[in-house]
Amino acid sequence: MMLPTVRRFWFEFDLPSPESQRDPTFACLSLGVGVTGFDVADCLWMIRDLLPTLSVPPIRTVTPDVSLAKFAPRVLGLGVPVWRGVWFPPDNLRTSGVWRPWGAPRAINPSIWAPNPPGTWADDFAAVCA
Repeated sequence: MMLPTVRRFWFEFDLPSPESQRDPTFACLSLGVGVTGFDVADCLWMIRDLLPTLSVPPIRTVTPDVSLAKFAPRVLGLGVPVWRGVWFPPDNLRTSGVWRPWGAPRAINPSIWAPNPPGTWADDFAAVCA
């Protein structure tokens, strides 16, 4: 039995305007987002949990297996990129190495988490990434 592996991804988004970069809703996305997850769809769920809204702006670029060496000079405050979760901004320092949905208690059994609601933007990403 093979265990699933995680990969590092770097996402950059097309924010609607320069003003939206200062908007607290999308401020965490303005420099890009670094996430470690099973695939792109998994990472997008974790990015969505950073936002107070259910919408994610359009994606400009996705860089899989990103090298962290290029971030050393310009980015301070990385999380732990070998843990599954958002490592820039360093959200996985708050959630630890076990990612869980926003507001979920620390639980060993993830089956107690609410299922993803059908008909959301994640279904579109799952269809594209499949």
